Amino acid sequence: MMSRRAWLALMFVMMAACGRGGDVAGPPPQSWGKTVVRIESRPIPPRVGMNEFLVIGTEANGKPAWNMRVMLRAGAHDDWRQAIQDGESGVYRKALPLGAGEQIVYVKLQRGGEDAVLEFPLRVE
Repeated sequence: MMSRRAWLALMFVMMAACGRGGDVAGPPPQSWGKTVVRIESRPIPPRVGMNEFLVIGTEANGKPAWNMRVMLRAGAHDDWRQAIQDGESGVYRKALPLGAGEQIVYVKLQRGGEDAVLEFPLRVE
């Protein structure tokens, strides 16, 4: 019969084997005032063609930044495309086409009379 310690060790090995490894959903977060903004791509990692982007805003107190207007574009000269807010969760979604190589996803944020543009670099395979 397997000892409790051996059983726990086996369980940890099995859980580690099921992990996704080093896949990261997106580039590091950035700040806009007291709001932390990060993006995630679907699929992970981003691929040539259409990719869905989630822009996630979190206030300093940990609450969702649900009161923003969020627009995205994949090129400095592309048209802005408004993201759709996912309830009042601080999550905004939009699909954008990407080419191969180094790309920048531009995220334009507006709230009240303030606005900002954040740049998130990506490597597209």
